[in-house]
Amino acid sequence: MENTPLGKIIKNYASNKFTLEQIMSHFVKLTSTESSELREKYISKFVGDESIYLKYKIDTEPSTYLWNSFRSNVTSMDINELTNNFPLSNHLFMFWDYNSANHPMFNLGREFVFKISSEQLLNNYLKFPSDTYFFDESFESTLLITHEDFNYDVQQFLLLK
Repeated sequence: MENTPLGKIIKNYASNKFTLEQIMSHFVKLTSTESSELREKYISKFVGDESIYLKYKIDTEPSTYLWNSFRSNVTSMDINELTNNFPLSNHLFMFWDYNSANHPMFNLGREFVFKISSEQLLNNYLKFPSDTYFFDESFESTLLITHEDFNYDVQQFLLLK
């Protein structure tokens, strides 16, 4: 499959993701305490299915993602819609799930929250881990990129209000 057009697209997409070092140098990592407080507030606002969330919390392999436990009123946006009508403030926070529990990115994304600007998000949206959550201090909405929603023509984002 690697030599097919689709295989080349997938390989190129995967090779252009941020590395651990790039994330640490491009974004401000909050302290463990600050990160925990923001994640708890995020979870209390957006999680709707406690049983899935509990499975996510104890899952040491990435078979359950946090967004699987979200309330159901999620809408989809593509990058053009997002650019023209950005639903969050300029000052954002982010964290992620990662598809390999044996990779340092798995724990980093589940344990820490990072500061990011909307401009950084819009300029680098294809480089973030596949299941990345973005929100601002209002906690009115969250924007996320999931591995399920990847479209080879246009990146899809999910918006939950």
